[in-house]
Amino acid sequence: MLDQRDACGGLRQRVRERRLAELKAKIQEGIEASERGEVVDGEEVFAEIEEDIRRAEAQMQEAEAAK
Repeated sequence: MLDQRDACGGLRQRVRERRLAELKAKIQEGIEASERGEVVDGEEVFAEIEEDIRRAEAQMQEAEAAK
């Protein structure tokens, strides 16, 4: 049982390390894109998200009304 526990602990550690490496790579990609000027204004992004939510809510209300 102890061997199994140790094996699982090692697996968890490797998964954690892989996820951390992936996160660091994504952060680096973002930094490099930002340095190239490839950025989107945060206000625009949130406005688009809010519009998507409004559309989805309207579609849900239409579907409910059609029942």
